[in-house]
Amino acid sequence: MKSLRTGLLIGFVLLAVLGCDAGKDLEPEHHKVAKTMIARLQGLTELLKGITDVATAEAALPEIESIMKEFEIDQKNSQSIPDPTPEQEKELEELFKDQMIESQIAFQQEMFRLSMNREAIEIIKPALTRLSQAKDK
Repeated sequence: MKSLRTGLLIGFVLLAVLGCDAGKDLEPEHHKVAKTMIARLQGLTELLKGITDVATAEAALPEIESIMKEFEIDQKNSQSIPDPTPEQEKELEELFKDQMIESQIAFQQEMFRLSMNREAIEIIKPALTRLSQAKDK
């Protein structure tokens, strides 16, 4: 259940970033941020796919921690971007919705698969919950 919550939290972070746009001069920066967040989630998902046991979980842990730290930085940076207009929200949704949904589904599938391997998930869980702890502060 916590792994699903982590997946949803990352999805909400993506939505928050995708929901921020200030105008034509900032638009490319927002697109870059959205693409970066999606790429990070995809990279994290690929790492999770390689985890099959305790040894692979331990090997993947430093890179997972690095990606989660980058998510935190992205989250903080996205807070400085003004809210979008309704038209800009629609444009961002059209551009990134499919990629975001595909990335979230793939991540959640891997988290579900890993939830069946209690020993491995316990190794990586602290790194994955780091984002939710930072958000709560």
